[in-house]
Amino acid sequence: MRRQIRSIPDEFPNARLFIDDIETIVQILSQAMEKTATSGTLSKKIIGGTLPDKNEVKVVYSVDNDEMDSIDDLLERGGSLTKLEIRVGHTGAYGSVAMKFGGMISRPRVSLYGLSADEQWTVYGKIRDVLQRRRMILKNFIDDLPLSVTIGSWVVVSQVPWIMDSIPKIHRGPIYNAVGIAYFVLAVPWIICFLIWMFGSSRIYLARYHERSRASAESRRRYAMGVITFLLGVVATKIIDHFIPMLFK
Repeated sequence: MRRQIRSIPDEFPNARLFIDDIETIVQILSQAMEKTATSGTLSKKIIGGTLPDKNEVKVVYSVDNDEMDSIDDLLERGGSLTKLEIRVGHTGAYGSVAMKFGGMISRPRVSLYGLSADEQWTVYGKIRDVLQRRRMILKNFIDDLPLSVTIGSWVVVSQVPWIMDSIPKIHRGPIYNAVGIAYFVLAVPWIICFLIWMFGSSRIYLARYHERSRASAESRRRYAMGVITFLLGVVATKIIDHFIPMLFK
C-alpha cells in the first residue's frame, strides 16, 4: 500500500505582532511542553537523570546578544524588533521548543523537536491562527508569487531600458513612446513591491495592542492637526499677500 507522508510545516506568514500575541504564542508552546512531561514524551536527556518534580517550564527571550526571562523585560526594553527568538523548555532539561523571527527576508519559523507529530500539527495550527490575524497581506502575497513570475518580472524591469536605449533614434516613434510610458507605469509598482519584499519583514512591537493603537491614533491626530495648521498658514499668507498691498494704495 502506498502512502504519502506529509511533512509538518515550520514557517508562518509575516505579521505585525504585539506583546499580547507573544504572550499567546508562549502560552501555546508552554502548554505543549507541559504535555510532554505528563505524557512521557520528553527527551531523556535530563541533567541529573530526573526531571524536577514541579515540571517547571522556563521561557527565554533572546534579542541579539541579550537574554530576558519575562514579558516585563520586553516591555521595559520597548520599541520594536524584527529579530526575536523564544525558547520554551523544562528547567533542568536539554530539550526545548522555539519560535524564531529572523528579520529581513526570512519568515517566522518554529522548531518543535521532541513533540509528537499530532502535537506538532496542533501547535503549528494554533500559532498560525495568531499570526494570520496580524498578517501583512501585501508582503505575504509577494512572498507567495511563483519563482518564475519573480524572475520574469526582474528580467523585464532590468532589460527593457537597455533594449530601448539600443534602438536608433531614427526608428523611435509612437510605439517606442508608448512602450516607455507602459514601462514606467509598471516599473514603479514593481520597485515598491521589491522594497516591501526586502524590508517589510515581520515586526514585533514591544507594547500592548491597545496602547499601541492609542499611540497611533494620537500620532495621526497630531499629524492631521499639523497638516491643517500648515494649510491654514498657506491660505493666510496668500490672503495677506493679496490684501495688504491694497491697503497702502
